[in-house]
Amino acid sequence: MKTTKILGLFALLLLAGFVAQAQNDVIRLKNGSFIRGTIIEYIAGDHVKIKTEEGKIYEFPASELARAETESKSIPKTYAVKTKGYYNITSVGMMFGNKYGINVNPGLYTVNGWQWNEHLMTGLGLGIEYVEYGGKFPITADVRYNLIKGNVTPWVGILGGYTAANKGQMYYDWWGSPSVIRNYGGITTGANFGIRAYCGPHVGITANIGYRFQKLKARYNETFWNGFEEVTHEVTSKTYLNRFAMGFGLLFN
Repeated sequence: MKTTKILGLFALLLLAGFVAQAQNDVIRLKNGSFIRGTIIEYIAGDHVKIKTEEGKIYEFPASELARAETESKSIPKTYAVKTKGYYNITSVGMMFGNKYGINVNPGLYTVNGWQWNEHLMTGLGLGIEYVEYGGKFPITADVRYNLIKGNVTPWVGILGGYTAANKGQMYYDWWGSPSVIRNYGGITTGANFGIRAYCGPHVGITANIGYRFQKLKARYNETFWNGFEEVTHEVTSKTYLNRFAMGFGLLFN
């Protein structure tokens, strides 16, 4: 019995020590006042939260904070990121599938735009990718919506615009007659789902998967034998591509 009482007293003293240590954080304000408790969140340059012994939680903006004092080895400290203003997202990507089978089409993209709040981001996207008959240059409107607040969030997005094309690739028909393919590009649309995570106040990483539709048109001359003579006529080729897309990039703001 005596041993049990001693162990119980020791446990109470140990618990009291932990409580005292937990309540040993102090926030000192610029007006000279202070509050003691446990710092539960400290976002540098933005705000600090502290929980008192009574269980009340107080939040103070960085403009009112003189300093935060703690005896614990770590404070749950993070950084504030911009929730409004200019941003750039530059990414590399792959698209899979076209009318000839599961081909891989690489691409490089950049989006410059404006973030309106913690959720909505709109921008203009420019890119270069290799698709049927050579290089293509998509110019798109890009809209993204961050599903939750914070430094890490899933997002959904849509895009739409026009893809320009190079016009100079050589084509040889069945008779070996040369012709220059005249590419005219076409409309493009798509939708994406991704994850964005900040790794600093102004830099983040983003990854996405999604769907891309692309309409393309090309014209070239083709020669054939009609039984009496060689005849050359113009051929118009229309292509409708439905592809799976994935990408990885960096965000700057």
